[in-house]
Amino acid sequence: MKKLYRIYSVQHSAWWRSHSSGYTLSKAEAGLYEEAKAFDIVRNGNWRDIVNEALVPATEESEVKRLKHSICGTHPENTVEQLGLSDDGC
Repeated sequence: MKKLYRIYSVQHSAWWRSHSSGYTLSKAEAGLYEEAKAFDIVRNGNWRDIVNEALVPATEESEVKRLKHSICGTHPENTVEQLGLSDDGC
């Protein structure tokens, strides 16, 4: 079974859509990327010590909560809704 990932853009505060066709605030509308493609996108989007894109395994909701905590911990002025990471699937 292939591992699938969603990509969260910290830079745009939104999820990547499928086929790299823009961004969405809705996790339900986020694209699913196979591991090699997802890693390639994130590797090219991040440089030096600046994180612009983050991988979120599609099958592990705990990763969304971990990402939410790490982003909100770094940027406390951002609310969960602004990040598109609320527990109701947004």
